[in-house]
Amino acid sequence: MSKIIFSNVDGYYNIIERGLDNEPKKEKPKTKKIKSMKYIKFVELYSGKRKTKIVRIENISSGNCLGIIKWYGNWRQYCFFPDGNTVWSKGCLDEVNKYINLLNFTHKNKKTEEEFKLLEKEYINL
Repeated sequence: MSKIIFSNVDGYYNIIERGLDNEPKKEKPKTKKIKSMKYIKFVELYSGKRKTKIVRIENISSGNCLGIIKWYGNWRQYCFFPDGNTVWSKGCLDEVNKYINLLNFTHKNKKTEEEFKLLEKEYINL
């Protein structure tokens, strides 16, 4: 059994998967740009065999990591974990809220990746 640890290095959240010997595995997580809004973009992190998605939120102009969206088991839904020392406007929070609602809806209704992409176009209105 491996455990997944999040580390914030140089403004980026990295996923470190550790095996039984507690040594980091050699594979670097792959990323996929999902959606760009006006000021922020959502980047999906591929993290091996996880059942839920992890999405990094980046500033478009600087590329800095602003936070992540990941599954929070205690509340049984996707939640937003902002990075420290970030300031959020109402417009950016609305974009993050729309994306979280989309992730929660697709997770609870067991939608496929293709259905997720169609819903994403309709729901976020981009």
